[in-house]
Amino acid sequence: MSKQMVIGESMMRFESYWYLSGPMEDQPEHGIPTLAEAAALLRATGEVVWNPGEHPIAGVPETMEYGARLRLYMVQDLPMVAGARGVIVLPGWEDSTGCCLEVWTAMYLGLPVLRFETWAGKGTFTADMKAEVSAVFETLDERGLW
Repeated sequence: MSKQMVIGESMMRFESYWYLSGPMEDQPEHGIPTLAEAAALLRATGEVVWNPGEHPIAGVPETMEYGARLRLYMVQDLPMVAGARGVIVLPGWEDSTGCCLEVWTAMYLGLPVLRFETWAGKGTFTADMKAEVSAVFETLDERGLW
């Protein structure tokens, strides 16, 4: 049985792509240029990447309350995290609610979470960041933010 997921009009093979996670809320141009640049670097080395900045949800008004807007995007993006080989995080991920949800989902499912800036086109990934991610969530919990 083929492991494929239908996304819009395209198809991605299950576990054949990396999910790219980077801050978007309160970023210039919603972080889309930064995500696009990182995705291009990864793709140039032959990696298949799901970049959430390339998949906006039509009709979501800027005036929509943040929690409701975040929920719409997570309904789309968390299944993509679940189907990925792992998550590659961009700088600032730990300050983004959406990124934290994506990272938590990946870790809960046993997927690797990798730091983009240590990979940065070298063609090989460093060890996953389990200890660092756990520390971020402990800090968020201590602050009452998680």
